Amino acid sequence: MKETVVTAKNGKEEGSPSASVTIQVPETLDEARQMYGDAAILSNAMANGIITLQAGIRRELKAGKTQAEIAAKLSGWKLGVAVERSAVDPKAAFLARFSAMTPEEQAAEIKKLQEVAKGKK
Repeated sequence: MKETVVTAKNGKEEGSPSASVTIQVPETLDEARQMYGDAAILSNAMANGIITLQAGIRRELKAGKTQAEIAAKLSGWKLGVAVERSAVDPKAAFLARFSAMTPEEQAAEIKKLQEVAKGKK
């Protein structure tokens, strides 16, 4: 067991209020099991793992990958193992975003592109 200080700040601005709490944390899995139990450890690990996997899916979507490509790449995901990042293809990312738009949003986007092409901003 070891003592650790956890600090949080309310806001990013200079002078935002903050507070700290000193707690005892386990140093081994056996200590964690004694303190929290298997169910709590597994639940927390999976919750954090799912958030990490969702971030990976978002990165792949931004890179313009298709559902099939994302599923193929991430279906073998393992908790705690980093997934190789895809390079973002700006054209593919734009097309993926564009295809998800409503027809009205697409028309507005096309209008913006035409204005940019004419030299207007």
